[in-house]
Amino acid sequence: MITGEQIHDIVQQQRDDILQCLSESIQIPSEQTFSRVDAKDGLCGRVFVKWLKIFGFDPWVIGVNENRLNVMCDWVGEAGPVFLFNGHLDTHPRPPVEGEHKMFSGDITDENVYGVGAANMKSGDTCAVFAMGLLKKLGFVPKGTINISLVVDEQNGGVQGAKWLIDRGYLKGDFGISMDVSDKKLGVEIGYAFNTTIIYKSMPAPAHRPHPNTDAMLKMMRAVNELLKYRAEFIKPIPGCKLPQNMSITTFHGGHAANTYADRCAITIDTRVAPPNTPDTVKADFIKILDELKNEYSDMDYEIQGWDRMPKPYMRVPEDCAIVKACDEAYMEMFGHPLERSYHMGGQDAEYIHHKYGTLMPILSPSLFDPIAQPDEYVSIRDMLDTTELYMRILVKMMG
Repeated sequence: MITGEQIHDIVQQQRDDILQCLSESIQIPSEQTFSRVDAKDGLCGRVFVKWLKIFGFDPWVIGVNENRLNVMCDWVGEAGPVFLFNGHLDTHPRPPVEGEHKMFSGDITDENVYGVGAANMKSGDTCAVFAMGLLKKLGFVPKGTINISLVVDEQNGGVQGAKWLIDRGYLKGDFGISMDVSDKKLGVEIGYAFNTTIIYKSMPAPAHRPHPNTDAMLKMMRAVNELLKYRAEFIKPIPGCKLPQNMSITTFHGGHAANTYADRCAITIDTRVAPPNTPDTVKADFIKILDELKNEYSDMDYEIQGWDRMPKPYMRVPEDCAIVKACDEAYMEMFGHPLERSYHMGGQDAEYIHHKYGTLMPILSPSLFDPIAQPDEYVSIRDMLDTTELYMRILVKMMG
């Protein structure tokens, strides 16, 4: 029987290796790109492949191209259920300014590890890899299969990552943990997430005289004004719901030259939706707003793109299920007080997995939301070690 003392001791003994793995992964940039053509977010996966092999596992990689390979690994024990660790390799884009530490330094200080991706979410990936590896070193044999999947493209909706894998029959599990950011709390309820692109067009014209009709930029400004009025009501708290809705215009593109009217203007809207609302009800509201403008003004035809992509579904993990109980028990044993809950609109790949297979997969990580995409993004070393130990204890409870 693996004891808590054994788990604690081996994590402390392997401290330097845990931090070295995280540092190495940060030093290989894997920023999201809005255009997937030049994305290279899978390249840092080679670090995790190396460490999985050091522990004696047999990982493999699969993906749309050599720069976007997802890391997969099965630890097959006795007959039994499948525990799924799922995390992503891509990070937020680098911040516009540099802090004390280089963007991708992977610097290790007395308290933290620094660099883009330290918080979101190479720290969680590292903890899961070492939770598996250190249990293996202790001689643990799972009663079932423990799978880890580290995927690309999560920041852009998972089209070439989790969704691509699910379409090919991967990422099946009975229960598990998403290592995505959770503020060190247990994420048990996650809202819908989707994005939409709205486009207005007009005939090209020089700017030295009034536009013959209405230029695309002016059309879009009319639409944005109405959408922002809608947003003011949309983000108000929903009675009885712990999830905070949000709607953000995240891109605005139009125009080619200073002396020419814009003949095309496009915006992207990122939307986070909480019950009883659904993506379909919000989409209907968008259409109503745009159609009313079309009726009020001439020449206000519009296009909408992106609705063919499946939104990240709503997910709720019941409080009385085995994986939540295991997380609570392991946390209480370590810290002597209850594990707090998180209710957020993160839009994790876990939602796709839950929607497809019914996998019960709460969110639990060592990192905080606040440092993400900031100069000197960081994760606490103490939280890294604690989370590795916590994952190990959860695995023993669920698979021992």
